[in-house]
Amino acid sequence: MKKVTPRKKLDRQCLKIWADIVKLKQCCDITGEQQSSLSSIVFHAHHIVSRRYTAGRYSLDNGLCLTQGSHFWEKVDPEKFRDMVISAIGENKFNELKEKYMKTCKISEEKLQIIHTGLKLEYKKRLQEQD
Repeated sequence: MKKVTPRKKLDRQCLKIWADIVKLKQCCDITGEQQSSLSSIVFHAHHIVSRRYTAGRYSLDNGLCLTQGSHFWEKVDPEKFRDMVISAIGENKFNELKEKYMKTCKISEEKLQIIHTGLKLEYKKRLQEQD
């Protein structure tokens, strides 16, 4: 069994918090479906520019809140899904995000710890704003 390094554990924690923040919207960025007291919609967090490009891996502007049904299209028909994303956020923003985040860079464990702290604070702030 492969040992999980402290850095990898921190990366997973950051991605989890990132996803939790994106899903706080409780509204699908593609369909507009919203969570209500009567519905039990499952929301997913999706990176607009793939998380393999580390420059935008934890950036909140690189995330969409999607219903399970909308996210399904990413696997079934990636071209249709891409068009749905562009329709939702606009072609200019899509291209700006690609330009900004389609880069890989080394993120040290120390920098990752700072990102982790920042994401935790942002999550708490947004939770308070919802109350």
